[in-house]
Amino acid sequence: MATPSVAVLGSGAVGTYFAGLLIERGHNVAIVSRASKSSQQREDKMREHGLTMGGPQQVRTRLIDADTMRRALAPPSALKTCDIIYVTVKRPGNVWVGEVLSKYAKRGATVVCCQNGIAQREELQPLAGSWTGQILDGMLLISVNYTDQPRPTCLFYPNPKLDMLEIDGAGERGAAAQAAAELIAGAGFPAKAVPDIATQQRTKVVFNMNNATSAL
Repeated sequence: MATPSVAVLGSGAVGTYFAGLLIERGHNVAIVSRASKSSQQREDKMREHGLTMGGPQQVRTRLIDADTMRRALAPPSALKTCDIIYVTVKRPGNVWVGEVLSKYAKRGATVVCCQNGIAQREELQPLAGSWTGQILDGMLLISVNYTDQPRPTCLFYPNPKLDMLEIDGAGERGAAAQAAAELIAGAGFPAKAVPDIATQQRTKVVFNMNNATSAL
């Protein structure tokens, strides 16, 4: 089976971290973000300095070089060849996500929503217009921060009891969810397809309401 081409929508902490993991495993990754001032400044620094992946002492620090990051940071048209797309943009940005999917996403691609809240697919599907593919709800628990001082760095704080990306694998969505979960798990972050994502999402909503640091 051919290795899928992958896109990450969003160059914030979660998107950059997932992209970095996949790049380290040799995947062809496109990082696509909105044309905001903050995104542009962050990406300019990654083009110049590369990306450091690190965290507490138990997390090995490693560098993704600047040339690799320049190749990964891509325009929305890169979605035309991507088989799996992880959406890490916060939900207020879903209008932009829908426009990008509608204009550029490969027909039949799998889109995984790594966002807060419930009913992600129901919100995003109409925004994607006539685009045809699988949009899957996700439930992500992760603690990761991004800083560009002194250089662009993703700091991951592992918690084996919480770290997980769960993807809606109910019914006909099962195969696509399993493939998307296996890709992230193979890159080093726990992920799995689940038959009842709504229950997991409601649990996360309660978790976020009782935790000052949101999981995303």
